Amino acid sequence: DSKLPPEMYSDHWTEKTYKKLRYAFCFLINRCGCQHIYIYIRDTAKMLLEDGWSVILVAKYDRRRHRCSLVETLSPLPVRFVHLVAPLEQIKKRMEMRSMQQIKDPSDATFDLVTSQLNSFENFDSSEKAVVIDTSVSEHENVEALKAILTEEMS
Repeated sequence: DSKLPPEMYSDHWTEKTYKKLRYAFCFLINRCGCQHIYIYIRDTAKMLLEDGWSVILVAKYDRRRHRCSLVETLSPLPVRFVHLVAPLEQIKKRMEMRSMQQIKDPSDATFDLVTSQLNSFENFDSSEKAVVIDTSVSEHENVEALKAILTEEMS
């Protein structure tokens, strides 16, 4: 086990790493299509978990088949879905603010696309153990709620 030198954790190297990852994912999506990106994410997560890493996957997982595939592949390891929600008007305001402030954002979604995705979202069932986080409440409330859930699961 060799550790990286401290300078590798600087903002400069973090930004370089994320930039490479963004290019890699864009390449994968363009080459493989969206369906295959879930397989790639799932298999990469399995490999990292088997190597002892903790993994957080950031993807919309709006289809039950993708969530089931992930859970089956990673079994017997626990999988916890965190479902972020907000009132539609708040989502629209956030998107407008991002656009006005010209904030760099990897998403190119329009409000119509977001609405369409929300309407076609396949709800979680009780076996998927999803934690719902309402992003319209304070960050502190959400952090405390997550801590309580994780503490309960670990005991």
